[in-house]
Amino acid sequence: MSLQQRAFNIVWVLKTEGLLGQSVAVVGAGLAGITAALAARQAGAVVTLVERKPEVLHLQRGSQLRYIHPNVYEWPVPESLQPFTEVP
Repeated sequence: MSLQQRAFNIVWVLKTEGLLGQSVAVVGAGLAGITAALAARQAGAVVTLVERKPEVLHLQRGSQLRYIHPNVYEWPVPESLQPFTEVP
């Protein structure tokens, strides 16, 4: 399971169980942290993202091999699970 899927699943469970607060702090602005922050924001929470590095997604800088889901911005609609996007 990818880090993005785990991040989405955690936020989804918190939301469906009524445990997702109105304010959420996400520690770490790597791929999982950014994904969790986006999912929590789309679920209605106010999100504070904390990162110790000077930039977000620092491991992805210059990388051609790390996969970022093409429809991450559409979650949780069913089409967000499609592995391809219509972007040219």
